Amino acid sequence: MARPTRRIATTPKGVREKIKNASQYNLNLIKEIEASYRSKLDPGAEAKLADEKSIYPEWRGFLAAYRGKYGRPSEHTEEAIRTTFADFGDVDKDFEEWWREGGRELFREDGQVPLVTVVDIDENWSGEKDYPKYITLRIPLTVPRDNIDTQIREILKQCHMGSLLYRHRHSDAKYKLHPRSMYRKTDFKRMLEVWKIVAENWEGKPESEKMPWWQIGRDARLAEGVDPENDFDHRTADDSRRHLAKLASDLYDQALKVMYNAVRGEFPKDTVPKDVPGRTKRKIPTKQKLA
Repeated sequence: MARPTRRIATTPKGVREKIKNASQYNLNLIKEIEASYRSKLDPGAEAKLADEKSIYPEWRGFLAAYRGKYGRPSEHTEEAIRTTFADFGDVDKDFEEWWREGGRELFREDGQVPLVTVVDIDENWSGEKDYPKYITLRIPLTVPRDNIDTQIREILKQCHMGSLLYRHRHSDAKYKLHPRSMYRKTDFKRMLEVWKIVAENWEGKPESEKMPWWQIGRDARLAEGVDPENDFDHRTADDSRRHLAKLASDLYDQALKVMYNAVRGEFPKDTVPKDVPGRTKRKIPTKQKLA
């Protein structure tokens, strides 16, 4: 059997160079776009990934919905809200165009990218038959474990946060996503759709004229195949209404909290201080309450 090809360089300098080449990262990476970690992406490709694979578009969507309902922030509006809208610019522009024209700058990393780096390496060897006897690494604990070399995983078990690590907690971007273990794009789309329907059909209307929760759930398409007017063979109309109403009211409760924070520069944060008016799903926030 042929002898396997040597995989490392034959000198300490060569090994260092190979490690360096294998550890190249894009200093302007976007934490939510893994494809941007290694090298700069084509602007169009990056914009498409941001649009389809991240929830950055939903943040802009929340801002557009807020602005559409309450108007542009005035000089009397809370400073955090004014700053958020000023930084995001034209929230009605096509997302990918907006991203390419500077939107990405809100989310790109702006500090030193944390990498596993070589602190020291054995220099007392050379040649085809020899190899370094030790290597000392500086291991950052603010990057996902799957980005750390498999050779040191057993050591990391004792010191790395693993699945509890929220990558956006360590972001240096001007606007970073609120740290969570995962983001479900569909969830925020559904929340926003419910928020829009309620804002359009509830605010300023007497109780008797407000759209019922079940209809909000049906119009927001929260449960495909559930329709109180057409699915009597499967369930009673009352059962369908109760199901849709619960989905809609629960999502609206979440949407209120996400909206409260989104316009203040935090997304997708869904916790609100207890003393904030209009924080429950049964109360519709007014311009004054949110501003």
